[in-house]
Amino acid sequence: MKKPNIPETGGRPTSEFVRAVKDNIEVITGRRRNRLDLPDIQTITFSAAPTQAECQALNAYVNEWAKSMVALMDRLDE
Repeated sequence: MKKPNIPETGGRPTSEFVRAVKDNIEVITGRRRNRLDLPDIQTITFSAAPTQAECQALNAYVNEWAKSMVALMDRLDE
């Protein structure tokens, strides 16, 4: 991942530093009308011998989260 575009300040916060941090936080959290949608938290239960349907449900859920994480990583690389 690329490092955020935060200027070197010599340890003292400047107005440019504060603006850069604010901009990066807004980009990551999606406060600029480009919010990332995260899947809802789900409780997935399994029987003693998991069925194919239960395994497919888990796989679909993991894939939803994986897509969200890829989108976040892509956003951080911009």
